[in-house]
Amino acid sequence: MIDDLERRRWVGVKSRSPSTRTALRRKSGYLGGRRRSHREPDQGGRRTQIPQKGAVRMGRWTTVAGDVVVVVLTGAAAAGAFNAPHFSKLASETREVRYAPFAATLPDGNVLVAGNNQHGPGSTTAEVFNAKTGVFEALSGPSHELQQGRGEAAAVALQDGEVLIVGGYSSGTNLATAELFNPTSETFTLLSAHLVEERDAPAVALLHNGDVLIADGCQVHGCARTAEIYEPKTNTFTKLASQPAQSRYAPAAATLPDGNVLIAGSDESAKSVATAEIYNAHTGAFELLTGAAHEMHQPRGEASAVTLQDGKVLIIGGWNTAESKALKSVEIFNPVGETFEPSTSELVEARDTSASALLHDGRVLVAGGCQQECETSAKSAEITAVGPPSRATTGRAVRRPRRAVRISALVQAETVSTVYFQFGTSRRYGHRTKPQVVAASEVPVTVTALLKRLAPGRRYHFRVVIENFGGRLVGADRTFKVPKRR
Repeated sequence: MIDDLERRRWVGVKSRSPSTRTALRRKSGYLGGRRRSHREPDQGGRRTQIPQKGAVRMGRWTTVAGDVVVVVLTGAAAAGAFNAPHFSKLASETREVRYAPFAATLPDGNVLVAGNNQHGPGSTTAEVFNAKTGVFEALSGPSHELQQGRGEAAAVALQDGEVLIVGGYSSGTNLATAELFNPTSETFTLLSAHLVEERDAPAVALLHNGDVLIADGCQVHGCARTAEIYEPKTNTFTKLASQPAQSRYAPAAATLPDGNVLIAGSDESAKSVATAEIYNAHTGAFELLTGAAHEMHQPRGEASAVTLQDGKVLIIGGWNTAESKALKSVEIFNPVGETFEPSTSELVEARDTSASALLHDGRVLVAGGCQQECETSAKSAEITAVGPPSRATTGRAVRRPRRAVRISALVQAETVSTVYFQFGTSRRYGHRTKPQVVAASEVPVTVTALLKRLAPGRRYHFRVVIENFGGRLVGADRTFKVPKRR
């Protein structure tokens, strides 16, 4: 099998199964025709723009998603140490072993997991992780399988809820095909449009305008330092004029709150790298991050990445060529300052080429991949725990006209949470305000509610309640009195 790989050597060659790749990596001195990565000189800033100049800088950002508003401050409160998630192994396993699968969160909060490239031909099977039951459920039937077997593909959920699946590898062929998964019918449809270039293990990310960035990945004769845009409205793929700062095989990618895209790591040319770059969606340029604080703490390729509810990016596992092993480590990218922060937390099991997705309750699912020295691939999966709310401080009551009172509170949680007030004429309360959704925050957030048509001359009790998947926190009881009618 090594001889077969030698016959098709190319720049940055990667074995197409865990066993052959491990053997190739162990082969002393093999660099696969290694070529040097392009890197522009440091121009004194955190970013080196490729190829344009004058990048737009975003010091403060706000993003709106439904009823959720996330505001990250650029002050000291936003620059604290990363609160590492705790990973625990799921009792449920994927329905089959999956090496280099892809995953995407569906509108109902469940997660599509599909693809496998363990034994050469890419797998067509797919399954859905039920976020409520914690169980993987297989999809069966020809229309409920990928229309083309593939592993090392990339996927992203579009704004209409469908999932775009692009590229990958199968039976010695790098793929330029793409397909859509419809979450309503749970069916796959092969697109008539093809990628501009074949791409094995590319980076993909959804832009705020609904288009999809597709960058890097490898081809027959080497890894691509190119990118293209998919427009769902026209079903077209268009090559970008700008080039990524470096060619990358199996980088981690994630959309940032300001609409730009982080692309980090690579395992090209038998060398894992720690560098990262930003695709500036406003200018269409790729900007290399320079300086030690703006590179990952551990070189890695074939990692997965998830944008958390607080806007930071969790980078998970991967492969380190120098150590010749899959990684258990995780780290965080903070878009405020564009820095990488190490984590004391780690995966339960080392995972290279795993799939990950953010659940609606803030937890992160990590599934499949190969383990240890990639001798075996995993059916196992793990998930992060969500901590309970950290603050629920009932505030004051302010009288308003017509027997109305506005009540307030300070709340804080590490994930999206539901907040409401209980109120009534005794400590049994008996009434509650309409629930509000508050975003994850590193600083306390003020919430208010307006109480109307209150009984004159009565004393009311009220308190704040904040809930999420990790638990429930109740604020102290406070009171106010409604004036009597004159």
